[in-house]
Amino acid sequence: MKGEGAGKDFDKGDGVKFLDDLLTFNISSSMNLIAGDTGSDVPMVTKSIELAGQEKTYAVFVTKNEGLRKR
Repeated sequence: MKGEGAGKDFDKGDGVKFLDDLLTFNISSSMNLIAGDTGSDVPMVTKSIELAGQEKTYAVFVTKNEGLRKR
């Protein structure tokens, strides 16, 4: 829960950036495949696109949720 003056909540996209920095994955210059099955996995795709661009980001979601599939 955010309080007054609190920052952004941590999401899986932040985790991708942290691991990229820590383990030097070089996401920005690599082809990237993101796999997920829930809405909480979408920020990983967003972060990969932010770092590497849409042309280097691929995503596979296993879901029956039509709304998630469209995202």
